[in-house]
Amino acid sequence: MILFFKVFLTEFIAEMGDKTQLMLIALTSKYKLRDIILGTAAAILVLNGLAVLAGGLVSEFIPAWLIKIIAALAFLYFAASTLAGDDDEEEEGNGRSSSRAWRQDTAYRHHLWCQ
Repeated sequence: MILFFKVFLTEFIAEMGDKTQLMLIALTSKYKLRDIILGTAAAILVLNGLAVLAGGLVSEFIPAWLIKIIAALAFLYFAASTLAGDDDEEEEGNGRSSSRAWRQDTAYRHHLWCQ
């Protein structure tokens, strides 16, 4: 049961205020709440179910210590690239979207995964 609450809290915090919630706010102004909740729940179950299955498959072939090292190195890379910064305004001016938010989210998830 403790694992359930850890997963729930991690997912809740990681997904709070993301683009999906903004999209759902917009959809509720046009469609029925029940349909939006059911569609969202189904999508989350499928996507996260596939992630869990993929993680289980990967863990069958790669030892846990190696997965932790890879995740730690990825976390350090994303942390270093976030701290080094990039010229977000310049990227957006060229029509390319910034990857800073993605790096921060990925670093956070890797950090949680390593624990």
